[in-house]
Amino acid sequence: METVVRKRLFTAALIEMLERGTRRSIGDGKVPGALNIDDNASWPFAVVHSVAGGGSWLGPSLRAPERGQLLVWQVTSSGKTREQAEALADLVRMTVLSRVHAGGFQVSFAGPAQWEVVDRLPYGEGMPGVDSEGSPPNEVFSVAEQFVFAVTPTT
Repeated sequence: METVVRKRLFTAALIEMLERGTRRSIGDGKVPGALNIDDNASWPFAVVHSVAGGGSWLGPSLRAPERGQLLVWQVTSSGKTREQAEALADLVRMTVLSRVHAGGFQVSFAGPAQWEVVDRLPYGEGMPGVDSEGSPPNEVFSVAEQFVFAVTPTT
């Protein structure tokens, strides 16, 4: 059983989950490659950044007592309007955090083999704000928020 976290595999799985859950283009550390910024149909979009934070933790004692990891990402939702940026940020948040009535997550996370995501949480305090950059007609609105995933080796 592999007990070393390869975060790049989790990052790829997060991007895939967000694309599936939001049905929008999600970039890997940069604006999505297929995006035409001048094309209104390309907006809004999001970018995933692997960021520092997290660390080791002891997994749920009954299910997997091995040492797990807390992995942190920032997802920045961008739009040509504040409404676009906030609407996509809401979709991202729902994709990552929403649960079904029975308690499981609404959108599945297909992470690397031999690892299980046991929890997903917002990272930091409070709801994120909206930033704007540039001037009309080239103004871009962005909402950046961070999420932490608790992962543990499967037994």
